[in-house]
Amino acid sequence: LAVWGLTADDIGLASFHGTSTAANDKNESDVLNTKLKHIGRTPGHVLPVVCQKWLTGHSKGAAAGYMLNGILQSMRTGLIPGNRNADNIDADFREYEYLLYLSKSVQTPGIKAALLTSFGFGQVGGELLIVHPDYLFAAAGTNAIDAYNIKLKDRDVKSYRYWQNTLVGNHPFIQVKDHPPYTIEQEKQVLLDPLARAHYDAKTKHLNCRKDATTKSDIVKVYNLGEDVDITCQVKGQLVSGTSVWDMTPDGCYVLDYYLQTGYSGIFKTLCSDLTDSASASQSPGSSSENGSSASSRSSGSSTASSPSNSSNDDDGLDGASDEDSSDIASEDEEGPLLSGDKSSGEHSGHTNSDLSDNISDDASDDESLSSGATGRAYKSAVGAVLAAVGVSCLIPVF
Repeated sequence: LAVWGLTADDIGLASFHGTSTAANDKNESDVLNTKLKHIGRTPGHVLPVVCQKWLTGHSKGAAAGYMLNGILQSMRTGLIPGNRNADNIDADFREYEYLLYLSKSVQTPGIKAALLTSFGFGQVGGELLIVHPDYLFAAAGTNAIDAYNIKLKDRDVKSYRYWQNTLVGNHPFIQVKDHPPYTIEQEKQVLLDPLARAHYDAKTKHLNCRKDATTKSDIVKVYNLGEDVDITCQVKGQLVSGTSVWDMTPDGCYVLDYYLQTGYSGIFKTLCSDLTDSASASQSPGSSSENGSSASSRSSGSSTASSPSNSSNDDDGLDGASDEDSSDIASEDEEGPLLSGDKSSGEHSGHTNSDLSDNISDDASDDESLSSGATGRAYKSAVGAVLAAVGVSCLIPVF
């Protein structure tokens, strides 16, 4: 109401679920009467109640649609319809001082706003506040309305296409849900968080579950220098459509939106360095195991962790960063280092950094294959930031 410069006194009518049953009518009246008092409606300024089921009957799921249509008709004409069968209102309803149950229609100068309540089975329902469109047009201005009409035409085309696809059997008209887009454990958090959002999957036409309201990874362990670390690398997974929230993979785990953008949606258990060696570098594209490849990495004495992958030095800086270079890891550009290794670790590979750099570029653009180089690129930014932040420690976040 306040957004449009209105108050509780500007509500002109209330359309009730009004089933004429003991379970509904008193509860619905009590809820609305309490609410009007709470938001500051002036005592004595009664609110007319419309219960149109005397005319339409109980249409079950479509009842709120009928009620909304009736409100729009009242806003267009200014006429509040009476409840023609309300010839003997129960005396118990006199306690609801803010409500007026009309038996005859009343013509008004105009209705600025109206309330719609829909109480379902078990009195579980919802409520709408309807504001007259004049307030929207007056506040928006001509340019905004013109832009809106362009978007409206686009939505009309999409809805028409959706209806066509329904008729030819491409998908059902309604996607029946068997659960909400959150778990039982998340229910209270989601309902109380005004910023909680679910992601709509255009292919399945369902809302995907999200893990929580943030994308922050918990630090589960800090590894000391020189300590062996077992690392499981992420492998190529099914590309999940772009999203700003969490998506669930088939194994029940979740993936950060950063990894969705790279096209690598398989789950990894720890941050991994570039583990490419002469054997894995010669591996055919897409030949990584489904669950990822494991290797052991020993932390170096600088602010970086060493990798048993590459030994040669190159301008790309994927390996061989000295102690002086370590402070610049987080600020490197896209072709900068992932994990910097010890210059003396030459016994592991004869694979050069320039070769590896080419490997990364080629594989990152290939939607059907994976090499360790492409995996390294996917993690580069995240790992660089971690190393710069922790100095001489290696942090392993787990999703």
